[in-house]
Formats: sequence, C-alpha cells, structure tokens
Amino acid sequence: MDIDKPNNDLKCEFSYSHFENVLRQLKKEYKFVDFEYNFKPNEKIILLRHDVDISLKRAITLAQIENQLKINATYFVMLHSKYYSLEECSKELEKIVELGHKIGLHYDSKYWSEMKLEHQSAFLKEINFLKTRFNISVKVASAHNPTTNKIQSIVFPNNIKNAYDSKFSREIKYLSDSVQFWREDCICKNWKKYNQIQLLIHPEWWTETGKKMKDIVNELFNQISSTKADKEELIEFYDSYLKKVQSNIQ
Repeated sequence: MDIDKPNNDLKCEFSYSHFENVLRQLKKEYKFVDFEYNFKPNEKIILLRHDVDISLKRAITLAQIENQLKINATYFVMLHSKYYSLEECSKELEKIVELGHKIGLHYDSKYWSEMKLEHQSAFLKEINFLKTRFNISVKVASAHNPTTNKIQSIVFPNNIKNAYDSKFSREIKYLSDSVQFWREDCICKNWKKYNQIQLLIHPEWWTETGKKMKDIVNELFNQISSTKADKEELIEFYDSYLKKVQSNIQ
C-alpha cells in the first residue's frame, strides 16, 4: 500500500486501505489529541485509541500508517493476555513508541479476580511495572471488556487518566469497532455528526484484504502458541458479545 497516494475508495471494510482513507478524511476536519490534552467544549478533536487484545505484532501496521499520516494514537497493552507476552513482544512495543505513539495500560479485572488479587493494588502494580520494565511513560488506562468483567472500585491516581471517564466516553462521542461491529455503522458514514470523538480501533480486526472476524481468529491462532480450546473460547465469547451488543441497540 502506497501511503503517499490517497485511495478514493471508501468501501466500508476492515482493510488497511479503508483505515488509511478514514484517517485522511478525519484529519481534514479534526485535531488528533491524546488523553492529556485539555480540549475546549467546541473544539473538533479525536482521541484515537487502540486496545491490543490479541496481537501486538498486528498493531505495528496501524502504527506505521498513522505515523506516515502524522497522526498519533494511544496503544493500550495487556500484561496478562492469553495471546501475547509483552516480554516476548518488547521490540514491537518499542517500535510503536518510536513511531510517536503513546502507551496505556489495558487492565483485565477478570484475571485479577481469577488470581484472587485485590483490584486496586493490582492496578497500581501493573502501571508501575509497565513504566519501569519498559521505561515508558504511562498516563492513561482502559478496562478490558468493561461490559462483561466485574471490576471492584478502583481509584485512579491523579496522574493517570481513565479512558472510560465520562469526559472521554459520555460527554464526547464514543465510537468503537468491537468485534468488527460499528454500533452506528462505519465511522466513515457518521463522523460528521460529532465534534468530539473517542475512536477505539482494535488492531486485530484490520487486515490487508478486510478479512472477517472468524477467519482472522483462525489465522492468528496459527501464529501464536495458544490452544484450540483458547481459540474456541475466544470465538464463543465474541459471538455472544456481538449478540449482546446488537440486542442492546435494537
């Protein structure tokens, strides 16, 4: 894909070319900012966020596209993913930072509960570990699967933003591609309705040719060490999550 040549095809699909084209359109109208930016009420801004649930390696392509378009995003990474290890993917993490992007913690309260950890303590320890182990600044955190995982009350330190704070998720428009399902249709069709947007993009759902979710999961599991049971569990979770989301908007 030649990033220097705009592709006018705005076909709605989860392909890298569509991702690039959407960003090009948005950049004409909006300022891309991070979670520390103090935006004004009528300022046209986008908070571009990526929750890395399955593959940090798949995030590199999006990070490169954004970098070449001079757009910065925040990549939220997990310390206890079943599907990737930050220790083994440290070079990918370093590359994302090198490309000008910020890193946030994507915490999994289900893991804490399974390990019988006190949530507040685990949250603070994970932030500190991410900062010190990889020598990076961490200023924001987001919950993994907040609609399904039960989270004990967590107090965020003053220097850590919550991506699901009302300022970022209710006072401005929140749009997500979760499970390859836009609740209000593809962002390319509705972004003009809103002045301020938090845009959540999951890197694993975007491919060169716009593959479907189950094909992507099958492909990813051929590349990682997780078991067949893990794959089936993941597909079952995404299927049930999609049905729940669709029923909530009907």
